[in-house]
Amino acid sequence: MKDSSANRLDYISFANVIATFSVVFLHINTCFWDFSATEKYWKSANVIECVFYFAVPVFFMITGVTLLDFYERYDLKTFFTRRIKKTLIPYLAWSIIVLFAQVQMGMIDKNIINLKYIINGLCSGSMISIYWFFPALFGVYLSIPVLAAIPKSKKIPVFKYLLSVSFVINILIPFLNNIFKWQIGFPIYVTVGSGYLFYVCAGYVICNTDISFQRRLIIYGLSFVGLCMHMIGTWSLSMEAGQIVSTYKGYWNAPCILYSTGIFLLLKQIGPKIMRYKGVNQLIFEISKYTFGIYLTHLGVFWVICRIFPAIDIRNLLWRLVAPPIIFGISAGGIKLVRRIPGIRVILP
Repeated sequence: MKDSSANRLDYISFANVIATFSVVFLHINTCFWDFSATEKYWKSANVIECVFYFAVPVFFMITGVTLLDFYERYDLKTFFTRRIKKTLIPYLAWSIIVLFAQVQMGMIDKNIINLKYIINGLCSGSMISIYWFFPALFGVYLSIPVLAAIPKSKKIPVFKYLLSVSFVINILIPFLNNIFKWQIGFPIYVTVGSGYLFYVCAGYVICNTDISFQRRLIIYGLSFVGLCMHMIGTWSLSMEAGQIVSTYKGYWNAPCILYSTGIFLLLKQIGPKIMRYKGVNQLIFEISKYTFGIYLTHLGVFWVICRIFPAIDIRNLLWRLVAPPIIFGISAGGIKLVRRIPGIRVILP
């Protein structure tokens, strides 16, 4: 029988694969941002957007699980050395590679590219749209050593406190204020555990806490409420306004937090059961080797397919359902082959 750390690794690998798969769905479903009140595609696009919205929060929760105890394994210097090798170098390299590819395909005018454009794009994550995640992740990395320094015996109560206070003050009150138009000034803001650090702490607590069946049901119920608020609220307000209204959207918003934490708990519960099957276990671990590379390269695969088959209607629902697993598979297979090139793991760890 596997020990608890091995079981945790199992479901974290499972959650990582699910989150990566969801990211591909989100990026193939970009027609969501091309709002239409009359054409049917936007209704299905809104459903897909909301259902897979948990991907980024789950990535940050996985970060909390894997890194908030890093002092038990290595020192601060090693922590940052590993982060630089595993994320910063690939980010810089693939930003330049993808930028060059966009220029070659005529997607970007080469005349606008200069040193200021590149530096600004790399610092903000705006140069390659889907790489916005990296600057946010780097900010989390800079904060983790402080949270990780909390003694392990105190982490759970401290993080529970941070999550409770942050959710009420930073998330719930502004959300209700916005929904009901109370226009109440509320100057208090809890900076510790705010933003994406909320998910980092939430992931650690969910992973390291035994949650009773009754409480799990409550969390799942709230998760479903969060999904419905996001989906129905966005549809209703957008149809009324004639454009996308983000009142119920946002990774730091109440609907997403309720939904995503429930999804992560569900992955924790079902992950070990699914991973008991040897074939599934081997497949998940094999795919998990390539998830970061899939994130880096899948948009390029999408562009190439659209170039080869220009007649593809990216708003077509069948395309948006079938293309993600195909692109996911092509990306994983391509990375497996390319990694055989000496030195390529520097940019495809």
